[in-house]
Amino acid sequence: MQNFIRLTLLTIATLILSSSFVLAEEATSVDTQKFFEAYRKVAEQGNAKAQHILGVCYTTGYGIEQNSKEAAKWFLKAAEQGYAAAQCTLGACYAIGKGVEQDQKEAANWYRKAAVQGSVEAQHALGVYYARGLGVKKDWQEAVKWHRRAADQGNAASQHNLGVCYATGTGV
Repeated sequence: MQNFIRLTLLTIATLILSSSFVLAEEATSVDTQKFFEAYRKVAEQGNAKAQHILGVCYTTGYGIEQNSKEAAKWFLKAAEQGYAAAQCTLGACYAIGKGVEQDQKEAANWYRKAAVQGSVEAQHALGVYYARGLGVKKDWQEAVKWHRRAADQGNAASQHNLGVCYATGTGV
């Protein structure tokens, strides 16, 4: 069971983190160091989106040496400003301990902040957290609530999980 939970966390975090990296993958024709420096200047001025992008650059090594702790620092700056993508990404960092110490309660906290703003990835993650009791008290009704929100936005994994809940009568 412990391995299953670990695999579930890793899968969720990988999906969230990888969706943040699309920008880095699509910008192949750009001078990566110039790209990084341009965003660094804007990020240092407090722009949350640029701070999140800088965190992605540090995570992937795009334009700068890879540094997970520095990435988490920039994700936190953006997340504290209420930027949902950064909140969700920071939740994933806490979920797997990437750049920060692994802490499921803190992961759930950041996922919740992003989920209430409509982040489908965070809603799915929060559904899983409530279903498994990760960082929160196990609560099937809350799990269903968050899976339903993600499912309504087209998240296939939450659609599946919601279907299982209805089929078994769990939380509904």
